[in-house]
Amino acid sequence: ARVSPLIRKVDEIRLSKGQTFLKKRHIAEVVNDELNERGKFLRTPGDELFYFNGSVIPLDAPDFKALIERQFGLNPTETEGRYALSSLENEALTEGKKVEVYRLTHWDRASGILYIDMGDGETLKLDGKTIKRASNGDDGVYFAREKWQQPFKPDLEKAISPWAYLTDDLNFEIGELVALRPEQQREVAKFWVLSLFFTEELPTKPILCLTGDAGSGKSLFLRRLLHFLYGNGDLDTIRGQDDFWASLSA
Repeated sequence: ARVSPLIRKVDEIRLSKGQTFLKKRHIAEVVNDELNERGKFLRTPGDELFYFNGSVIPLDAPDFKALIERQFGLNPTETEGRYALSSLENEALTEGKKVEVYRLTHWDRASGILYIDMGDGETLKLDGKTIKRASNGDDGVYFAREKWQQPFKPDLEKAISPWAYLTDDLNFEIGELVALRPEQQREVAKFWVLSLFFTEELPTKPILCLTGDAGSGKSLFLRRLLHFLYGNGDLDTIRGQDDFWASLSA
C-alpha cells in the first residue's frame, strides 16, 4: 500500500537522530499544524474537547484516535501516539474555539430558528415558515453525532404528520383512576415529544412516565420515538437507583 506524505514525514522524524523527547515534540507539532489547517479544535464551557472537520469528533472518542492513526500512522498505544494525543488535548483546552456543542437539536430564541442535526454533516434550519439546509458549524451551531444516530435525508417537498407514526394508533387507558381522557393523554405525549426540540426554553426537564400492562404499547412508543429521532437505537433497562439518576441527568 502507498504511504501518504504525512505518514512518511512522521516516519522520517521517528527514524532521525536526536533526543527522543525532541522527536516526540516535533511529531506532535506536525500533527497539530496539519489538523489546524484542515479543521479546528472546539472547547465547550464544560471543558468538553472536540475536533471539527465538518464533523464534530470528541477527542476521547475512538473515531478521533482512528483519524490520527489513519492520517499520521500514529497508534495510540505507541509512545509517540500517546504524546501527540496528549498534546492535542492541551491545544484544544488552551486554544480551542469556545462554543456550545449540541446533540440532535438547538433552538435559538434570538433568531427564532430551530436547528436539527441530520447526522451527515448537514443540518436543517426551521423558522416556522421555511426549512433550509445548512452545514454543521454554520451560524456557529455545532452538532456532535450520537453513536447510534443514523443520517437521514428528509423529503422537504412532502410534509407528513409524525403523529400518524408515533401516537395515533396507541392505546390509552380509561378508568376511574386515570386522571386524563385518552385524547388528553395523547396530547401530553405529543407535547413531551415536541419539548425534546426546545430544551432551551425549559427551566426543568419534563419526565414522561408511561404506565400500563404488558403489551399496552409503552415500549412500542419509545422504540418508535428512537427510530424517529435517530433512525436507530433500542431501549435500555434501568437496573438500579444509580442507573435511574444517570438517565435523568443525561
